[in-house]
Amino acid sequence: LCVIYFIMSGIYIFFATIVYVISNGLEAFEDPTKYEPWLLGQALYSILFAQIFTLFIIYRMYRKRGFYVMMRFRKISLKQGLISGLLGLVMLGMSSWIIEILYMISPSIVDNYIESISGITFQANFFVIFIIFAVMAPIFEEVLMRGVLFRVFEPTALSMGLIIILS
Repeated sequence: LCVIYFIMSGIYIFFATIVYVISNGLEAFEDPTKYEPWLLGQALYSILFAQIFTLFIIYRMYRKRGFYVMMRFRKISLKQGLISGLLGLVMLGMSSWIIEILYMISPSIVDNYIESISGITFQANFFVIFIIFAVMAPIFEEVLMRGVLFRVFEPTALSMGLIIILS
């Protein structure tokens, strides 16, 4: 499934590059300052495309056996959803504290982090970043880990250890 994910990401970049060449011509690739920002911006869209398509493939694989049964998904109450959302916001705040602590220890680590993440965040709008990292990533992780990998290792004695390590 990971191979499918990377193939789908590559297919997106391939077709996006064809569209870029059609709209800007081959001479656009002569100057890296013209196409590098565009290519960096396409990285997030390729992640989103690959996530959606891979989830579709997983759904098609498990559809006959009952996708929701195989994934062991259960409905949650509104209270559980609100508590989960609140805990997510708390974790977001804690991650900013961790970055501040790292800055006190070694400012160069944080400077390198900011430099590397700034190229990604300024090339796509906030909505796309939110969808990829706050919506699709948790869904993708749950389906892949709980639904696929855990099902593969469940019959073995390694299943409990695997659950602990992957959590």
